[in-house]
Amino acid sequence: MEQRPTCQPETVFLGNSCDIQYCFDCKMIHLNLGAVTLRLSRHQFQEFMDDLTKGSAKLRQKELNTANFLNNISTLHS
Repeated sequence: MEQRPTCQPETVFLGNSCDIQYCFDCKMIHLNLGAVTLRLSRHQFQEFMDDLTKGSAKLRQKELNTANFLNNISTLHS
């Protein structure tokens, strides 16, 4: 019978919001966010990180545009 690899992820980064682990046996990244764990291939992880970066930048741009809009409002008094 063929023996399957065991999953023994090792922490590569421990942050304030997540714990990123990599298992050299199953070749998967384990992204732990509190009670939720995502198991991702390296490719999926990279795409996910790219999407998060782009989404964060777009959100920041919207916040800046809203702040600029609100700062340019003038009240007319009669």
